[in-house]
Amino acid sequence: MLLTAFRSRNKSVLHDDVAICLTPFERKMCKYFARVEIRGKMGRMVPILLKPSMVTAMELLAEMCESCSVPNDNLFMFGRPEALSFYRGGECLQKYTKRCGAKHPEALTATMSQVLNLEENESDQLADFLGHDIRIHRQYYWLPQGTLQLARMSKVLLAMEKGTVA
Repeated sequence: MLLTAFRSRNKSVLHDDVAICLTPFERKMCKYFARVEIRGKMGRMVPILLKPSMVTAMELLAEMCESCSVPNDNLFMFGRPEALSFYRGGECLQKYTKRCGAKHPEALTATMSQVLNLEENESDQLADFLGHDIRIHRQYYWLPQGTLQLARMSKVLLAMEKGTVA
């Protein structure tokens, strides 16, 4: 993630005309999560949803880069000290899932959409959200893509975080 992507994250207020199309829970999720777009596979934009505690931690990280020996010209949010490169999230996740003592560390890195028993359109949305290639892109909703992703995918992510996906 580029530092500029984090700093230019979507901070806009949910418009009333869009809000009426959402459930009360979806409206709360749109207010709760911040949305950052990064460039993913094949140049596609991939949204990242951040809880307020994550935003606070990342703001602190961005402020402290220089005092942690990350060069000013390092463009990355997770820049390495004394280098112009970045930490790879997947590698860090693999390393610490093995060390954390989880019963099934491989489940912490796998996309488990089949467990969710999603409808076809929901499965397409999840694949699009994750930046995966979809053969046929369907337009099921008239809502703006950013709002749709915040409202729908936040439910999936919260269920995964709470361990209630199954």
